[in-house]
Amino acid sequence: MTHIDYSPKAIEKLFDEMSKTYGFVNLLSSFGFTVFWRLRVAKVLNCRNAVVADFMSGCGEIGAGIVKDVKVLYCVDYSANMMAKAKESLGSHAHVQFHLEDGTATSIASASVDCVSCSFGLKTLDRNGMVRLFKEFHRVLKHGGTASVLEFTVPRHAMLRIPFMVYVRYIVPLIGRVFLGNPDNYRQLWAYTNAFTESGMLPDVADDGTWTMIERSYFFGSAIHYIATKK
Repeated sequence: MTHIDYSPKAIEKLFDEMSKTYGFVNLLSSFGFTVFWRLRVAKVLNCRNAVVADFMSGCGEIGAGIVKDVKVLYCVDYSANMMAKAKESLGSHAHVQFHLEDGTATSIASASVDCVSCSFGLKTLDRNGMVRLFKEFHRVLKHGGTASVLEFTVPRHAMLRIPFMVYVRYIVPLIGRVFLGNPDNYRQLWAYTNAFTESGMLPDVADDGTWTMIERSYFFGSAIHYIATKK
């Protein structure tokens, strides 16, 4: 069984190593659904002329879809290699700022952001980390601001759950190897996804009376989308 290590150093090392192959493998292994799901995020954020913070921004995939519409875009990630990929994609835009730092404690000013996005990074946090992340969302958001949190999950229906588990546990690492990545890194991502699903995902982390929460499920439970509005 793959060891689950939620320490910042372990996560930073994992994504630094995956930076060269993550975008291709993520797209292929999801059969292209990540593109559709990210479009849903952009629609939910409704970020025209808004100040947006993209937490755990990775290679800048969310930012690439909204950069032309926003007033200011903060890309937040503590993987230097992922941030370098984001700069390649978004660095030509003067209104994009890059924050190489922990998303649970950023240097972004309080109550200065209209919308927050976090896609496919929540699973790499333990419960305490999730609590800190949502507190940081709440701190940087203006009153009435929106947080969009998108994450892979294991389908609950047995007809999909078993083939899904086989696919992500064995086939996805092989796809990673084809693109010269380390298959163990993709097995580690599967372990985070499985642990996130089995833990109940996000049942009470943001249930502190400061949020209004909507939950959506995509493709028979292959992804979960939380839309939280700051009260």
